Amino acid sequence: MTEHKCVVNSCCCGCSLRSGTLAIAIFNLILSLIQIVLGSIAIASGAIVVWPELVIGCLRLIISSILINGVRKESRGQVLAWVWIVTILTVLATISVIVLFVLGSPISYVVDDIIGILLNIYFIIVVRSFAFKLGTPEAMA
Repeated sequence: MTEHKCVVNSCCCGCSLRSGTLAIAIFNLILSLIQIVLGSIAIASGAIVVWPELVIGCLRLIISSILINGVRKESRGQVLAWVWIVTILTVLATISVIVLFVLGSPISYVVDDIIGILLNIYFIIVVRSFAFKLGTPEAMA
Protein backbone atom coordinates (compact mmCIF):
# COMPACT_ATOMS: atom_id res chain seq x y z
CA MET A 1 0.00 0.00 0.00
CA THR A 2 1.25 3.48 -0.84
CA GLU A 3 2.06 5.81 2.04
CA HIS A 4 0.58 9.27 1.60
CA LYS A 5 2.39 12.42 2.73
CA CYS A 6 0.65 15.36 4.46
CA VAL A 7 -2.21 13.29 5.83
CA VAL A 8 -3.97 13.97 9.13
CA ASN A 9 -6.16 11.65 11.21
CA SER A 10 -8.54 14.31 12.50
CA CYS A 11 -9.51 17.90 11.90
CA CYS A 12 -8.86 20.75 14.32
CA CYS A 13 -10.10 20.26 17.89
CA GLY A 14 -10.05 16.49 17.36
CA CYS A 15 -13.23 16.20 15.31
CA SER A 16 -13.46 13.49 12.67
CA LEU A 17 -12.24 14.05 9.12
CA ARG A 18 -15.82 13.71 7.88
CA SER A 19 -17.10 16.40 10.29
CA GLY A 20 -14.12 18.63 9.56
CA THR A 21 -14.56 18.27 5.82
CA LEU A 22 -18.25 19.08 6.11
CA ALA A 23 -17.45 22.15 8.25
CA ILE A 24 -14.86 23.27 5.68
CA ALA A 25 -17.41 22.85 2.89
CA ILE A 26 -20.05 24.89 4.75
CA PHE A 27 -17.49 27.57 5.69
CA ASN A 28 -16.39 27.87 2.04
CA LEU A 29 -20.02 27.92 0.88
CA ILE A 30 -20.82 30.83 3.21
CA LEU A 31 -17.67 32.73 2.19
CA SER A 32 -18.45 32.25 -1.50
CA LEU A 33 -22.00 33.55 -0.98
CA ILE A 34 -20.59 36.64 0.77
CA GLN A 35 -18.05 37.08 -2.05
CA ILE A 36 -20.82 36.85 -4.67
CA VAL A 37 -23.08 39.33 -2.86
CA LEU A 38 -20.26 41.87 -2.30
CA GLY A 39 -19.05 41.43 -5.89
CA SER A 40 -22.56 41.96 -7.24
CA ILE A 41 -22.96 45.12 -5.17
CA ALA A 42 -19.60 46.43 -6.44
CA ILE A 43 -20.50 45.66 -10.05
CA ALA A 44 -23.89 47.37 -9.61
CA SER A 45 -21.95 50.41 -8.39
CA GLY A 46 -19.97 50.46 -11.62
CA ALA A 47 -16.77 48.61 -10.61
CA ILE A 48 -15.34 46.56 -13.47
CA VAL A 49 -12.30 45.15 -11.68
CA VAL A 50 -14.48 42.87 -9.50
CA TRP A 51 -15.51 40.45 -12.28
CA PRO A 52 -12.72 37.91 -11.63
CA GLU A 53 -13.62 37.83 -7.92
CA LEU A 54 -17.27 37.25 -8.81
CA VAL A 55 -16.37 34.37 -11.15
CA ILE A 56 -14.14 32.80 -8.48
CA GLY A 57 -16.95 33.21 -5.93
CA CYS A 58 -19.36 31.37 -8.24
CA LEU A 59 -16.80 28.61 -8.85
CA ARG A 60 -16.21 28.23 -5.10
CA LEU A 61 -19.97 28.09 -4.50
CA ILE A 62 -20.35 25.27 -7.03
CA ILE A 63 -17.34 23.30 -5.82
CA SER A 64 -18.35 23.72 -2.15
CA SER A 65 -21.77 22.32 -3.01
CA ILE A 66 -20.08 19.39 -4.74
CA LEU A 67 -17.94 18.82 -1.64
CA ILE A 68 -21.03 18.79 0.62
CA ASN A 69 -22.64 16.25 -1.70
CA GLY A 70 -19.41 14.24 -1.84
CA VAL A 71 -19.26 14.05 1.96
CA ARG A 72 -22.94 13.15 2.17
CA LYS A 73 -22.66 10.36 -0.43
CA GLU A 74 -19.06 9.45 0.52
CA SER A 75 -17.99 10.03 -3.09
CA ARG A 76 -14.21 10.11 -3.26
CA GLY A 77 -14.28 11.60 -6.79
CA GLN A 78 -16.36 14.60 -5.73
CA VAL A 79 -14.18 15.18 -2.68
CA LEU A 80 -11.00 15.02 -4.78
CA ALA A 81 -12.54 17.41 -7.34
CA TRP A 82 -12.76 19.99 -4.55
CA VAL A 83 -9.14 19.30 -3.57
CA TRP A 84 -7.87 19.83 -7.14
CA ILE A 85 -9.85 22.99 -7.86
CA VAL A 86 -9.02 24.62 -4.52
CA THR A 87 -5.36 23.66 -4.98
CA ILE A 88 -5.35 25.43 -8.36
CA LEU A 89 -7.08 28.50 -6.86
CA THR A 90 -4.59 28.53 -3.99
CA VAL A 91 -1.63 28.40 -6.39
CA LEU A 92 -3.14 31.29 -8.38
CA ALA A 93 -3.69 33.28 -5.17
CA THR A 94 -0.06 32.64 -4.17
CA ILE A 95 1.14 33.88 -7.55
CA SER A 96 -0.99 37.02 -7.23
CA VAL A 97 0.45 37.74 -3.76
CA ILE A 98 3.99 37.35 -5.13
CA VAL A 99 3.17 39.69 -8.03
CA LEU A 100 1.76 42.26 -5.59
CA PHE A 101 4.98 42.10 -3.55
CA VAL A 102 7.10 42.52 -6.67
CA LEU A 103 5.02 45.51 -7.73
CA GLY A 104 5.68 47.09 -4.35
CA SER A 105 2.26 46.82 -2.74
CA PRO A 106 2.27 47.29 1.02
CA ILE A 107 1.99 44.09 3.03
CA SER A 108 -1.25 45.37 4.56
CA TYR A 109 -2.92 44.86 1.17
CA VAL A 110 -2.10 41.17 1.03
CA VAL A 111 -2.30 40.04 4.67
CA ASP A 112 -5.83 38.70 4.23
CA ASP A 113 -4.74 36.88 1.06
CA ILE A 114 -1.83 35.26 2.92
CA ILE A 115 -4.15 34.16 5.74
CA GLY A 116 -6.57 32.75 3.16
CA ILE A 117 -3.76 30.86 1.43
CA LEU A 118 -2.59 29.33 4.71
CA LEU A 119 -6.15 28.34 5.65
CA ASN A 120 -6.70 26.81 2.22
CA ILE A 121 -3.53 24.74 2.56
CA TYR A 122 -4.80 23.32 5.86
CA PHE A 123 -8.28 22.76 4.38
CA ILE A 124 -6.75 20.94 1.40
CA ILE A 125 -4.78 18.65 3.74
CA VAL A 126 -7.90 17.81 5.79
CA VAL A 127 -10.17 17.20 2.80
CA ARG A 128 -7.47 15.22 0.98
CA SER A 129 -7.00 13.06 4.10
CA PHE A 130 -10.75 12.43 4.15
CA ALA A 131 -10.65 11.43 0.47
CA PHE A 132 -7.83 8.96 1.19
CA LYS A 133 -9.87 7.56 4.09
CA LEU A 134 -12.79 7.03 1.70
CA GLY A 135 -10.47 4.98 -0.52
CA THR A 136 -9.49 2.51 2.23
CA PRO A 137 -11.10 -0.92 2.56
CA GLU A 138 -12.37 -0.02 6.06
CA ALA A 139 -14.40 2.85 4.57
CA MET A 140 -15.94 0.54 1.98
CA ALA A 141 -17.46 -1.76 4.63
